[in-house]
Amino acid sequence: MQHKLQAECLNNGRSAVISKKELKHLPAFSLGEMIMVLLIMSFLAIGIPGIQFKKSEVKTQRTLHGRYECYYACPLTTDADGTVRHLAGCADDEYSLYHYSVNEEGVATGPETIAECRFTPPKEAIFFLVHAVGGGGGASTTNGSVSSCTTSSYPKTSNDIGAFPEWVKSAQGAGELDDLTTPYTLSTTASCHRINYGRSGQAGKTKSIFFPKLQNAELRMYPGRGGARNADGSVTEVYFNEDTVPTIKAEGGAAGSDGGSMEVYVHNETSLCAIKNNDDVGYREADFATNVEMDRGSKMESKITEVQFGSGGSGSYGVPAVFTGTYTMTDPMGTSVNITDYADLKCYDPKLCNDGSDPALNGNVCPGTSGRNGAVVILW
Repeated sequence: MQHKLQAECLNNGRSAVISKKELKHLPAFSLGEMIMVLLIMSFLAIGIPGIQFKKSEVKTQRTLHGRYECYYACPLTTDADGTVRHLAGCADDEYSLYHYSVNEEGVATGPETIAECRFTPPKEAIFFLVHAVGGGGGASTTNGSVSSCTTSSYPKTSNDIGAFPEWVKSAQGAGELDDLTTPYTLSTTASCHRINYGRSGQAGKTKSIFFPKLQNAELRMYPGRGGARNADGSVTEVYFNEDTVPTIKAEGGAAGSDGGSMEVYVHNETSLCAIKNNDDVGYREADFATNVEMDRGSKMESKITEVQFGSGGSGSYGVPAVFTGTYTMTDPMGTSVNITDYADLKCYDPKLCNDGSDPALNGNVCPGTSGRNGAVVILW
């Protein structure tokens, strides 16, 4: 405005100097207008941080983590303290299909029996891990048994320390024997047992798939059943919506093959480790339990307490009822040393079958077992 006034003065031949009187008549904001502007700016200054905070809060919200489980198990029981759990053991025909879900705050549904497992993923969850394992194969139908055998492999002469059992080295380490590089003869009057066994079934296959998002989807799950003796385990399948082809398929384990035999020289029951350490007769555990984050002791604890889901059945084997014998080491000079006290084979194995049962109840035979059922666990 001042520049406009100066231009008019110059055009009119007037001095470019503007008097104070003329300046008073120049247009400007009034005091009231300035107060209104400051008031509006104050409201903006107060409101903007609140708007920003609200946006940040919405941005960091997430759905609660959780788990869903679909599995076969024994009937439920309630302990004295009110804890609901599945029975530790039951017959194969007593197993029922269960489902169970829980979130990280401990809010749970089930476990309860169900005809078909169906799961609707939470819409807000940003990832899902679906783990499945097929049913384990049943053990071979070969029955375990025990018979006597000859001691044709004894006496044994050798100057190689590696040719003698581990407990012979222990006897030398205890000062009972001189240097084993000197040829020794190992003689025994111990009973020789031929233990026949049936091989274990194979574990079910494990399948784990990550999904970044599951919208407008419903999952249907059908865990495979463990195979009876000499039967394969069945496949575990997971379907999306009403699809007829499974999205996830975990194959069942194969049944155990025909058995074998092992000769064992024993003097006490601890030598049972020679057969129980044989991979052919033990449970074939699937790696399922190590992948599903069991969360023991947390609010999101699993209800799958039977850790052998998908395992192959254990093979049968005989258990010698009589344990007697004497072990003697003789050096080239004819000096004999009784080392029976050291013939414990360094194995302190209880006289129990792989399933924890007493072999004496089955005629000193640990019978072969069926495979374990499959299962599905979903984590988000």
